[in-house]
This record gives sequence, C-alpha cells and structure tokens, in this order.
Amino acid sequence: MKNNLLIPLIAVSVAGLTISSSFTGLYFVKQNNYNELSSEFSDLENQLLELLADYETLFGDNEDLQQQYDNLVSQHNSLQLDYNELVDLYETLLTLAQDLVSEIEGLIFSIKSLPMLDKMTFYYHLCRMNFDPWYDSQMVFARNLILHGSRQYNGFYNDIDSVLLEYDFFDYASSMAEAYVAITHCLGDWMLDTAHYYFDLDTIFNWVTANIDYRYDDETAYGRDYPMDLFLSPLETLKYRCGDCDDYAILGGMLFEDSLIDVKFTTIHDRTYFPGELHHAFLWVNCDYGDWVENAVSNPIWTFNGGVTYEWVLCDLTTGWQQSIWHEPQWLTWYDNNGILPSQWLAFVSTITCDPPT
Repeated sequence: MKNNLLIPLIAVSVAGLTISSSFTGLYFVKQNNYNELSSEFSDLENQLLELLADYETLFGDNEDLQQQYDNLVSQHNSLQLDYNELVDLYETLLTLAQDLVSEIEGLIFSIKSLPMLDKMTFYYHLCRMNFDPWYDSQMVFARNLILHGSRQYNGFYNDIDSVLLEYDFFDYASSMAEAYVAITHCLGDWMLDTAHYYFDLDTIFNWVTANIDYRYDDETAYGRDYPMDLFLSPLETLKYRCGDCDDYAILGGMLFEDSLIDVKFTTIHDRTYFPGELHHAFLWVNCDYGDWVENAVSNPIWTFNGGVTYEWVLCDLTTGWQQSIWHEPQWLTWYDNNGILPSQWLAFVSTITCDPPT
C-alpha cells in the first residue's frame, strides 16, 4: 500500500480511522453525474485492493473479505447507468474499506502496545509468513535473519517492513534498529558497545553454548504447525534462551557477523552414510590462520576461493555436539572414524555466505 495512493482517501493514525475531508465532501455533495461517481468507485476499488493486500500480509487470510469485494465489483459491472444503485453500492464498498482499516489499525495498535521483545517476536513471525522463498530456500531466509540482526541488510523490507512503516509500527524508524535495541536488551551487560569492541571467536562460542538450551521446533513454534524446520531469529532464540541446531547457527552467525567475523550458514541432510540420517545445521567461520595453528586440536581448516583469502573452521554451536570451536564436532569425527571422505559427506551439504546480496 503506497502513501500517495492511500492518503487522498484515507488518513491512517494510531488513534483510529479518519476519512479525509476531500472524500467526505465528495460523497455528500449532490452528485448527479453517474460517470463521475463511477470513476470515484474505481478509485475506491483500487484503495480497497491495497488494503486487502495489507490485510493478507498481516493476517495471512483474506478469503472472506476478497469474496465480499468480488461480489461488489460484480454488482458494479452489472449496473446499467443506475445512479441510485451505484450510490448504495459505493456506500457499501466504503463501509468495507473503513472496517478493514479499523481492523488493521486495531492489530497494529495492540502489537505496538506489547513489550518490545513480544512486539518483535510478532514481527519475525510475519517475516516467516510472508517471505515466500523461505519455503523454497531456507538458506536465503537464514542468511537474511543473520544479516538483519547484525544490521547489515534487510531482506524483509519489501515483504513486511514496507507495510508496517505505513502504520508507524517501528518506534526506532526501522526493523533493524528496533531488533538491535531488543537484542541488546536480551544480552544485557554481556553485549558491549560493538562500535568500540568486537568479540573474538571463543568469547562468542562460549557464551552461546553456555546460555542457550536445546529445544525442538515443536517447543518454540508458538503452537503453530510448520511444514519444515522453524528458523528462529537471533532475537527469538535470545528471548527464549533455547532453540535447535539451526537456531544456534543463526544466533552465532549474527554475533560473529556483528563482530566483523565472516560466516557461512550451512545445513547437511545425509540419508546415505550417517546412521539414522543426519539433519543438522552449523557454521563455517572465517578465522585467522595463526589463531587456528595456535588453538586447533582436531578441527581441520577448510579453504574456499582457493585458500588465498579465506581460511575457515567448522563451528558447531549446538549443545552436546561439540566441546569447542577448535575441536571436530562429534558427527564429523564419526565420518573420519568410519572412512567417509569429505567429498562424500560434502555432497549433502548446502552453504550460503552471509554477505549482503549485490
């Protein structure tokens, strides 16, 4: 919904719905010209289409409203230059638009009234609900969660932010700013001012593994049934202090990226070699080669882009799967002990570099 289309008809405020004086005057003026009123009907029809799109973004289902709209349009198209019928139909359409805006405003107002952490939990649920590629490419969604939390890139702007901005949803002018304030609140004293200090690999790893408990998706999905893994935002994992392997990786990825440490979000789905199948998420983390030589015990160093610029260690933050960033995770040790070559298990790996898309 664009401001330049909406404002001439409806002025939206937190207090409620106010019909603009230009429209009010237009409706009540003695208008005997059918063609002019029919033109205004078309304008209102366009406004309602935008409101229906906003409603679907926020509520997820507008089938009943869409049916009402379709019926009104059908009646309009069947009119035979009957001005009185058009007036009645126009009034019905206006009432529907007013009710729709009031319902949207009521939702926005109630969510804005929640504590910040709950408000942003609702925001990230809308991101999951409206980010279509999440169903086709979980990797893109995970990368966007990491970059959004680290304030590098907002992959949800066109999906949800643009709608919420129309209703003054964000107190700090943007979802990334609001998320960072909420994340800082969750982390408390541990979250130092990253403008002056950056955490190292071990500090982030040790904090996440010590403070986040493992929980399955069905315990963190707000009672909703998701068709696949539920990727929590870093803020949600911090709020609940729990999550599963992908949530660990997304939170760790955000904290690493916020400290200027590059990461690759990675999943493995091995139904061939690993006993009982392996469905897991982890990170590759860019490290200084000297640090790896000094600290590494059994975790190999991996090279990408020819190994000229990037040297990486496999980082698995999930509780119970790894003792330290400088040790192999248990599942990788199993591969090594059973003669499964990296080229074999890497065939089941998907990886996305957490850089803002060009």
